[in-house]
Amino acid sequence: MMLFEPTSQDDQPGNGKPHAEDDQFVSGSLHEKSIGTSEVSGPRMAQVDQHIALYEAMSMNEELERRAMASAGAIAFVHFDVTSPKNNIVEALVHQGDLIKIDRGLYVLIVSDEDQRRYSGRIVEGPFFDPDILKRDSTPVQFIILNQGQGKRLSLPEYHGRIHIELLGEEVNGLLYPTTRRPRPASAVFSYQSSMMSDMLHLGGNILLGQLDTYKDVFVHIDGDNKDYLPRNVLTVGTVGSGKSNTDQVLIEETLATNYAQVVVDPEGEYTLMDKPVETDGVQEVLALYKREPRGVPNLTVYRPPLCSSKRPDAIEFSVPFDSLSPELIAEITEMNENQRMRFMFLYEQAIAVMRKEGRGQDQKLGEEEEANLSRGYPGITLDFLLDLLDQEFAHHEYKREEESAGRGKKPSRGAKSDDGSNAAENELPPSEVNFYCRVHRLKPLFVDQYDPSSYGALRKKLRELRSTRLFDRRDAPRLDMVRLSEPGHLTFFYKSDGDHREVKNIIIADLLARMYRYKMELDEETNKQRRVMLTLEEAHGFVSRENKGKMEQTLSQLQRIARRGRKRWLILHFVTQSPQHLPSELFELANNKIIHQTTGTENLRVLKLAAGTINEGIWDDVPSLGIGRAIVVSSQYPHPIMVRIRPAAAQRNYTL
Repeated sequence: MMLFEPTSQDDQPGNGKPHAEDDQFVSGSLHEKSIGTSEVSGPRMAQVDQHIALYEAMSMNEELERRAMASAGAIAFVHFDVTSPKNNIVEALVHQGDLIKIDRGLYVLIVSDEDQRRYSGRIVEGPFFDPDILKRDSTPVQFIILNQGQGKRLSLPEYHGRIHIELLGEEVNGLLYPTTRRPRPASAVFSYQSSMMSDMLHLGGNILLGQLDTYKDVFVHIDGDNKDYLPRNVLTVGTVGSGKSNTDQVLIEETLATNYAQVVVDPEGEYTLMDKPVETDGVQEVLALYKREPRGVPNLTVYRPPLCSSKRPDAIEFSVPFDSLSPELIAEITEMNENQRMRFMFLYEQAIAVMRKEGRGQDQKLGEEEEANLSRGYPGITLDFLLDLLDQEFAHHEYKREEESAGRGKKPSRGAKSDDGSNAAENELPPSEVNFYCRVHRLKPLFVDQYDPSSYGALRKKLRELRSTRLFDRRDAPRLDMVRLSEPGHLTFFYKSDGDHREVKNIIIADLLARMYRYKMELDEETNKQRRVMLTLEEAHGFVSRENKGKMEQTLSQLQRIARRGRKRWLILHFVTQSPQHLPSELFELANNKIIHQTTGTENLRVLKLAAGTINEGIWDDVPSLGIGRAIVVSSQYPHPIMVRIRPAAAQRNYTL
């Protein structure tokens, strides 16, 4: 429901029912007195001039005067319906002189003729142009059109416009309700005043996006302090050059200004210069319209993973704690096959058994239900420790193989003892075998059959490749501090510029998600609100995609739990992609706020259309040609999807288009 304030012209009395005598007058004088009484059968020429003369000769009465006054200021009038109408679309005709007042996206009030019902609508298609008397495909019209130019200018026939209006609801006592009716033909269409738009469309808030399309003086905001709106997750989509990156930057700037913390995984390094003001020519004048000015963000930190360079000399190298991720999640991210996953789980369980024997680590603490559902690794376990256990297993296997080979054909000795009384065979064991963890802790080795060395060998190769990234548990590259990352007004970038090591990026994302969520779980409601966090994932389809979601069940499940429960603790996920067709449908469902820029491709449009909800077909048809900076914004804050011109960013960005 929406609150409305009628314009001055809307306060005028509406039209009543026409008198019966008026109908009789029109019928009798127009049809019975028409010229042309020839008895020749067949079609006759329309007596247009005579009909117009008869209309002009009609006497004016009080009712007609009142109806004329009620229509004063109208920009269009509702037409009769087409052969196959749609319930929420009405067609209206526009006088040639009023066409300058028509823009797609214009919000209008329709006062229904006769029954006086009031409808709110939005122009979604048109204006289309039709000649008043001649047909558009008639010879005279085509002749006039074809003979323009080359020093000639022929007078056009009188014409009018047609527009299609989406009905948004019916106004009753100042509130807007869903409607089961439609305005009558000849109903007057009035444009709403700009001053009414903000209240009508609930555009208020503390986070400025841009201008309402077609309205230069109406600004679109999101309320970042209301849990029903922004703390819900965000999805931004758009093709290259559509303005998607600018929109992301605007969201970053605006949320920082309202004391959100922003954490951005930025593989391309687009935003690493945001501590500097934008230098684009002419942008200062445009920003002034939004009461903004070129300005860099005051509190920015750039992190880079090991073995990756950065254009910023102050970028901080960091590492990831191996125990922050569950073994199932690590197996998925590193794309282990089924056999490797099984061996990895055996190895992980063996490592836990050894740590417990040695008194290291502790059982996982599970508090609330959400924490119990969000699995993590065993505290204290490291990748180096797992590889050390595997190396010992291979050394033990090699020792046994050599012993069996050397002992063939020899009789076993009968417990020969050394001079000090100890078992000689025990003393002859190499140090590696004496210190073999299974001997020390009385555990069963992992290698129990002839195929184990081969299968565990493939796993060891996979884990060594993971260790070569130098991403885990580095003493010279400390782990990320969630307290620092969640500081109000603090912008954090994770920048990976070298190569295309997708595993590294996905491990960083998984660690951020898991540890930030666990950190937020420990805070009370008031502290959580003070430490509001938006975590932006650029190229989100690279983390979990529609194609590999069957192999990423743990990853997707973790993402869903964090997205659903994180917003209760002011943790917002912002998914950004130029390939919505590759995103799992589950991510579309998690994002209540959607910003849709120009998008092309049949499959991209299909999945977006399914996820975006009730966007009018006329507006939806514009998506492939929206142009730079225009976007459809879908949010529970607004009564329906709205078209917005996103403001330019105030801070600098790399690779601007």
